[in-house]
Amino acid sequence: VRKSGGINAEYGGTTEFTGYTGVDVPNPGDNTISVITFRIQSDSAGNYLCKATYSDDFCPTVQNFESEPVALTIIQAQALTNPSSAVILGSSQHVLTCVFPNPFGNDYHEIVWLYNDKPMVGNGDVFSDGTRVIDGTIEKDTATANQIETTLTLPNVHVDMAGSYECMIKWGTIYIKSTVATITVNAITTPPSVTNVANGGTATLTCITSGENVPTITFHRASDDSVVETPTITSDGTVGTATLEITANTASQATNYYCKATWTVGSGQGSVSSDPIYLSVLDITSITSTSWAVPSQLARFECSSNGILIMNSNGDAYLDTNGDRVTAGATVTWEVYNTGTNTWDSTDTDSKFDVSSLYVTADGVRVSKAVYIQPTQSDDGKQFRCNVNYVTDVPNNFYGGIVTSGAMTISIARVESLTASDANPIAGDTITLTCVATGESAPTFSFTTGNKIFDTSSYDFVSGPTVTTSGSTHTAEYVIKTIVANNLRNGQTITCEADYGIGNGKSTAETTVTTYYNCANVEVDSFNTYEGATITETDLGDGSLRQTITCPADTTYEKYSLQTAVSDVHSDTITCTKETGKYSPKKLSGCLKAVPFTSGYQSYTWNLAAFSDKPCKTITNRGVFFD
Repeated sequence: VRKSGGINAEYGGTTEFTGYTGVDVPNPGDNTISVITFRIQSDSAGNYLCKATYSDDFCPTVQNFESEPVALTIIQAQALTNPSSAVILGSSQHVLTCVFPNPFGNDYHEIVWLYNDKPMVGNGDVFSDGTRVIDGTIEKDTATANQIETTLTLPNVHVDMAGSYECMIKWGTIYIKSTVATITVNAITTPPSVTNVANGGTATLTCITSGENVPTITFHRASDDSVVETPTITSDGTVGTATLEITANTASQATNYYCKATWTVGSGQGSVSSDPIYLSVLDITSITSTSWAVPSQLARFECSSNGILIMNSNGDAYLDTNGDRVTAGATVTWEVYNTGTNTWDSTDTDSKFDVSSLYVTADGVRVSKAVYIQPTQSDDGKQFRCNVNYVTDVPNNFYGGIVTSGAMTISIARVESLTASDANPIAGDTITLTCVATGESAPTFSFTTGNKIFDTSSYDFVSGPTVTTSGSTHTAEYVIKTIVANNLRNGQTITCEADYGIGNGKSTAETTVTTYYNCANVEVDSFNTYEGATITETDLGDGSLRQTITCPADTTYEKYSLQTAVSDVHSDTITCTKETGKYSPKKLSGCLKAVPFTSGYQSYTWNLAAFSDKPCKTITNRGVFFD
């Protein structure tokens, strides 16, 4: 209305409203504007309108103006359903619910949930130092007329979710907030950590809980859920702390453990368990149980142990807060067994024993290497052992101790024997040379007859060396064929060499093979010229042969006799020995033939003309004549 007019507000259309405060606003042009503000009270609901009167010099009659009424509806600023306080078991799911009145129908509104007085972001998330500690889910339901329902779902509840929760609905500047709900979480706040302990040492596992009250706390093996031992439990209000000491004296104690908290009193009854953690038992992983050494060479020993902290049964490295693997601090010492006093003494007093190196490999193995210099046959069976002294590292949950290895023994590797299947063969015989050596693995065998070669003028190669192994005993067989006799030069020395590799040395053994003549290859000579004579050969069993000549049997017309023997020249019996390879006497005697009589034929012709009585044919008259 015009400036000169006045504006009054009325409440309910009948009563002039006075409980307001005028607000100064810019005066646009010739219009008069009246703006009022007032605080809503419980009885402020109703219809509101304004009335104005107008008159001036040109229009002295007072004119009355009245606006359309405005309905003011009062909304109760409280939720119909508030979220409820609760005690929740850790790892479970919990749902908070709010129901609000909805006087604005489909008008835009905003749902906000608050955690510890701060709005949750996204769809129900809370972050702390960049890490999401609550991953909730907010939902709403408007299916019911004149009200809006919203829920906040908290999955896998943990201790960082404990606190105050409230919900709020907003229509622009108008909002309704619920009452505060307090969530208490019965949970394990500090579970046991990955722990390493030296074999024989004692490790401590700790489990801390918080919640409505102090629960019963137990420790279990994850493999079968069996209870380990009864821990020591202390309480501070509603916080419970359980500690368990485990003496790691067996490899089976290197396994996964977890703690279990059970609430039997209060509204949040039930059990929660921590994630399994690995208790690693650090130990000596391998040693050189037997060090095979060739005399005057080196006996080598190696003692390997866990060199880094381990986080699981796969042997993966335990990482510190910087993501680096943690070396298990330790020193390694060596001892030698004193057979005189039956005690283990430090090797520091043995000048022949030397620790050559100590290092941790890329795979996390601590290796200590040592050598015993120039062992002799008398050192066979000498024993050593190593001690690994692990140092406790509290920040990384490592409990130290001293771990001692088993005995490590020197065994002398050498050729034990070289034998021939026949040390006195006959030329042409095949013999097998057998070389037996000891060692961790089979050495390289070779056979020689001097000057690192094999005498091919005396022997033919047949096969070998053929090597077989039984444990630490290795056998090589070398087969040769003898060619010529060597007994006149006292036989042939044959050497077997076992080469144990570069830096490990060699060992040799010798045997003598004496080859004798083969009389079967010696020609039998005789003065005999008669085919009917018989020569009989007799094997004397030691490689020698005897030859005997027998003359033909006498007949009606012939008789035979042997020549008279002549020493060293001929005889009816001659013998060849393997030692000489010759017959003595040199030849067999010959047979002599005697002819006592002979026969002949002669024909005579007679003229039968003078005879009256003639035969039918010519008759031959035979006569016998003697010498």
